[in-house]
Formats: sequence, structure tokens, C-alpha cells
Amino acid sequence: MNDLERFERSMKRELSHFMDPDKAKQETVQPSPPPAGLQVQLIVREGPLKPDTLFIHDSDKISRLEARLEAEKAARDAGWPIIGRVHDIVAR
Repeated sequence: MNDLERFERSMKRELSHFMDPDKAKQETVQPSPPPAGLQVQLIVREGPLKPDTLFIHDSDKISRLEARLEAEKAARDAGWPIIGRVHDIVAR
């Protein structure tokens, strides 16, 4: 298929959408909404002299404080007894 054929096919498609707008509305794809929430990265340890490990939690909260508290609770539930600090909080 050469450029002329592609152009002709594209113009026919555009003209058919222009002539029949109801058909064009049916063919449009609705974009999905972007994911909302924050990704919280915590530094956690198994014990006082153990090495640091990065714990990542995806939260649906938009408040940084609520997302941090939710991530700390998730880390404790996952078996990390020591939560050192928050490494980073980024939007998803």
C-alpha cells in the first residue's frame, strides 16, 4: 500500500465520519481515567542491626499523610517490625 492509497483511505474514513456523525460517536473509544493515588516507599528493617530494605506500597489515598499511615500499617502487617523512615512519596 503506497502513500496515495493510505491518504485516500484516510480521507474516505474522515468523510464518512463527517457525513454520519452518529456512527463516528459509536466508534470513538473512551480513554480510561488515570490511576489516582500515591506510591509510598519506606525504609524497613527486620531487626536493629539488619540492613535496610525498600518497602513499596501503592495507596489509593490522595493525602500524603493518609497514604503514609496506610503504608506503615501495611509494612507492619507484612512482618516488618522496624520502619526506619519514608524514602519517597510519588504520584502514580
